Amino acid sequence: MNKIKTTIDVYKDETAYVTQSGNKKPDRRGRKMEVVDQAFQNYDFIFGIGDNDATDVRVTTELYNACKWWLQKKQGESTIKKTLSGNEYAAQTRINRRLALEKVAKECLDALRQAAKLEGPRARFDARKIGMLAKGRPGGRHGNAAPVLPLSGSYMHERTTYEQSGKQAALSGSLVYDELKSAGNSRQFADLSLQRYKQIAGQVAGGANQVVYYKKTDRLDYIVDFNGGRLYTAKTGQPIDHRVPQKPPTPFNPTDQSWMGSFTRFRNQLAMYAMDRYGNLFQNPTAGGTGVHVTTAYGAQFGSYNHSTFNAGRGVICAGTIGINNGNLVWVDNNSGHYKPTKDNLKEAIEILVNEGVDTTGAWVGAFIVRPGALTVEVFTAAGFLRSPYGQPDIGTV
Repeated sequence: MNKIKTTIDVYKDETAYVTQSGNKKPDRRGRKMEVVDQAFQNYDFIFGIGDNDATDVRVTTELYNACKWWLQKKQGESTIKKTLSGNEYAAQTRINRRLALEKVAKECLDALRQAAKLEGPRARFDARKIGMLAKGRPGGRHGNAAPVLPLSGSYMHERTTYEQSGKQAALSGSLVYDELKSAGNSRQFADLSLQRYKQIAGQVAGGANQVVYYKKTDRLDYIVDFNGGRLYTAKTGQPIDHRVPQKPPTPFNPTDQSWMGSFTRFRNQLAMYAMDRYGNLFQNPTAGGTGVHVTTAYGAQFGSYNHSTFNAGRGVICAGTIGINNGNLVWVDNNSGHYKPTKDNLKEAIEILVNEGVDTTGAWVGAFIVRPGALTVEVFTAAGFLRSPYGQPDIGTV
């Protein structure tokens, strides 16, 4: 197993306390920083002794966990400080330490992955998490963490029932909504009490009304990797291919049945996706459109696969449907009733993809907008959509 590139001397220099005047004081450490110091000292002293691979894995893992622990503890702490006169300045120490611990943690993950002690999907998930934790709180000078979108309306009861069951089963909001809709009461769904939600859920499918919620090990099967501008299944390393039909012709003509048929065929082959709070992208080509019902999942007699499935009902940056042909992004939107992402949420997700190097030059972006009595989708090129403020759709509207 290879040792990480960062030496303890470099680490100490990069995490030194920086005074307001810019002077470094390497020995000035806080109690939380001393926890990481001790882990690094153990790592530096023990790694490679006796050629014991198990010991190397242990101390590498301990160093990674110490870095992650510090970054988690520093969430919510601003990198902005004020002088006695009230002037604001960047607290360079915290910025430097976030950057240094992010680097060390990712080097540990890479070493564990190369030594086949950590699977690629898990390494990618943890690296994204470390990267987002290192950004600190929204508003900090060292990057802004993307806003997290919770389940909307009564869909939030899915997560509540999941937690109340000891994380064994979640009552499906989709089926509760469908039950209300069939009775002409769909508007009630927005603000159901938990008691009423459970009551309706108990009447559906003989009480076996569950939505599939993935545990972490399961959701890693659906995580997306990025390489050379294309999108791959992290588990297999194969380019993702939804085999989406050719895009409908432009200009858009929703009044033409033939044109609408081509648009419908295009949308029907899209896959469901969600991007978690750390920027990890999950997708499932077997769950295209608005959801696929699955049976005997997690012991359930009846289950429903939804956007909430990927992240077990936790908040996301965005969710919707996505189209990928042979690794190339062709479509992404915000069509999720569970989370109801806005254009801004969709923009956050696309910007993360762009920052990951994903080629969006041939991609269309669908911005779904709910209006009274209608659902419309404004279609942009990715470049057109990322311009701010949002202008008229440069592809068309349906």
